[in-house]
Amino acid sequence: MVLSESMAGKYFGDENPIGKVITGDDLYEFTVTGIMRDMPRTSHFHFDFLASFATLAPNQLYYSDPDDIQNGGFNHDLYTYLLLREGATREEMESRFRPFLDKYLSETLQSAGIEANPYLQPLTEIYLHSNIEAELRPNSDIRYVYIFTSLAVFILVIACVNFMNLSTARSARRAQEVGIRKVLGAQRIQLIRQFIGESVLLALVALVIALALVHLLLPQFNLLSGKSLVMDYGSAWLVPALAAITLFVGFAAGGYPAFLLSSFRPVAVLTGALKSGASHSVLRKVLITFQFSVSILMMVGTAVVLSQLEYMQNKRLGFESEHLAVVRMPDEAALRGYGAYKNAVLQYPEILKVSTSSSVPGAQTSLNLLTPEGLPSDQSPVFQTIWGDFDFAETMAFELAAGRTFDTAFATDSSACLINETAVRALGWENAIDKTFRFAGSPETAPSHRVIGVMRDFHQHSLRQPIEPLMILFNAPGPYMVIRIRGEAPRRGMEILQDQWRQIYPNHPAMEISFLDANLEQLYSAEQRLGSVFIAGAALSMLIACLGLLGLSSYMAEQRTREIGIRKVLGATISNVIVLLSGDFTKLVLLAFVIGAPVGYFAMGAWLEDFPYRVELGIGVFVLAGLAALIISWLTVGYQAFKAATANPADAVHGE
Repeated sequence: MVLSESMAGKYFGDENPIGKVITGDDLYEFTVTGIMRDMPRTSHFHFDFLASFATLAPNQLYYSDPDDIQNGGFNHDLYTYLLLREGATREEMESRFRPFLDKYLSETLQSAGIEANPYLQPLTEIYLHSNIEAELRPNSDIRYVYIFTSLAVFILVIACVNFMNLSTARSARRAQEVGIRKVLGAQRIQLIRQFIGESVLLALVALVIALALVHLLLPQFNLLSGKSLVMDYGSAWLVPALAAITLFVGFAAGGYPAFLLSSFRPVAVLTGALKSGASHSVLRKVLITFQFSVSILMMVGTAVVLSQLEYMQNKRLGFESEHLAVVRMPDEAALRGYGAYKNAVLQYPEILKVSTSSSVPGAQTSLNLLTPEGLPSDQSPVFQTIWGDFDFAETMAFELAAGRTFDTAFATDSSACLINETAVRALGWENAIDKTFRFAGSPETAPSHRVIGVMRDFHQHSLRQPIEPLMILFNAPGPYMVIRIRGEAPRRGMEILQDQWRQIYPNHPAMEISFLDANLEQLYSAEQRLGSVFIAGAALSMLIACLGLLGLSSYMAEQRTREIGIRKVLGATISNVIVLLSGDFTKLVLLAFVIGAPVGYFAMGAWLEDFPYRVELGIGVFVLAGLAALIISWLTVGYQAFKAATANPADAVHGE
C-alpha cells in the first residue's frame, strides 16, 4: 500500500513508514511500500491510501478475483486512466474505442441496452472544465474563474476611467506648465513621455500598496473561501505578469490625458484664451456613463446571486433536513457495532429515529442501469441508487405518493424497493406498485426487486442538478448513519450520541458527526463566494465611480461659479442651483441604467440557466439597482451643489 505524506505523518510521525504494517477495519493488514506527495487542492484526484486490486482481492475488499474486474458488470464506481505513448493523440485513441467495444463488449452492451460512447478527458482539464455524472469528486467551475476575472477587470477599468476623467477635467490647471515648457523648447513627445511616466509611476505605487494589502488580507480571504492561495514570487509568470499589468494600466490611464495636455498651444495658454472643448466635455460624460453602467451591472449581479442563493438554501427539499444528524462510519468494525449503538441511543427520548444508508442527500450516489418489468433492455434508464435499512425512509421523512415504506413485518421487503415520482414518469407507468426491476446485464435467474412504494420527488443533490430517477433498496448497515433528534433538545441529543459512541466504540477515533442541513449549505459555497465577491465588487466600483463623480462635480461647480453667482443675484434659490448642477449627472446615470440594465438582464439570465430550479428574473431587481445608483449619485453631487449654492454671490461675480 502507498500512503500520502499526510497519512504517513499521522500514523508514523517521524519514523520511516516503509515496510511497516497498517491494519484496516481491524481485520486486514497492508504493508507500506511507498509514500506519495499529497495531491494539490486544485486536483480532482485525492486519496490517502493507494492499493491495487490484486492487493484487495485476497481480502475480498472489492472483487474476489482481480480478473473479475473486467466482468464486474456496469459499475460506475470505477474510473479508468490512460497514459498515452509519446506522440499518440487523443483523437487517434478515441477512434479505436468503437472497434474495441464492438469486439469485446458488443453482446454485453446490447443485452443491457447500453449505447456506450467513450471519450477521453485530458487530466489537466477535469478540475475546472468537467461536470459530468458521477465525478470522482466535486470539481470547481471555470465559469466562476471567468466571472471573478471579469469583475477584477471591470473594477480596474473603472479606476483607469476615473483617472482619465479627472485628469482631463483638471487639465487647465497644468496648462501654464505646458505652455512655458513648450516656449522653452520642449517637444510634444517629451511632454507625452513625462505625463505617461507620471501615470506609470502612480501605477507602480498602487502596485506596492496592492501587494501589501494582498499579504495583509490573503489569510482572511483563504479562511473565508476555503482556499489555500499564495503569492508565489518564484513563479515564472507572476512577476512578469504584474509588471505587464502595471505598465498597461499606466499607459491606458495616462495615455489620453498625456496626448491632451501635450496638444495645448503656448499662445492660447499664456494669453488665457484656452477653453475646455466640447469634445472633452462629451468624453467626460461618456466615461461617467460607462462607470455607472458597470456599477449598475454589478449591483444587478449581486442582487440576482444573493436571491438565487437564498432560494436554494430555503427551498423545500422533499424531506425534513432539520435536526437530522449524519455520522460517517469509519470502518467495518464500526458497522458491526451499529445494532448495539442504535439500541443504546434509542433508549433516550431525545433520539427519535436511527438508520444507515449508502448515501445521504448531498453525497454521491451509485449509478446503475436497471431493466424494468415489461420494458425492453434498450429502454433501461439510469437510476440513482441508495441502499438503506428498514428505517431509512422514515428517518429521512420522505413523503409517499403511493404504497408504503420498508416494514420488518414483511420478510419479502429485503428484496423490495422504493422509487421516486421522476422514475415513474420516466418509465411511463400509471401505477408502479408491484412492478419489478433487475439490474441490467444480470442473468434471468438473478433476484428481482419489487416496488412497494413511490416517494414524492426529493433533492438528493444540490439544486444545480435536476431530480433524476432514484431507487432505494434494502441492505445491511452502510457507511452513513442517519439520526433524527428531537427538535426541542438538539444540544442534548448530540451529547447523548457522542457519549454513547465513546462507550460502544472505545477504540475508535472521535465521532464524525454533523447536521445534514449544515452539510447541504456547503453545497452552495461557490455561490456564497460569488455573492461575497459581487458585494465587494459592486461596493468598490460604486465607491470609485462616486469618488470620480465627487471630483468632477467639484470641478464643474468651480467652472460655473460666476454663472451660479449671477443666477442667485437674479433670484435663483438654493434648490434651483442644486437642481441645475445635479441635472446633467442625473441624465448620465439614467443613461447608464438604460445601458447597464439590459446587459445585466442577459448576463444574469444566462447564469441562471445553469440552475434547473431558479428564481424569476423580475423587474424589481433592476429598478432597485437603478434607484440605488441614482440616490448615491444625488448624494455625491448634492454635497458639491449645496456648497456652490450657499456661497456668497458677491464673491462669485466680483470683477464682472
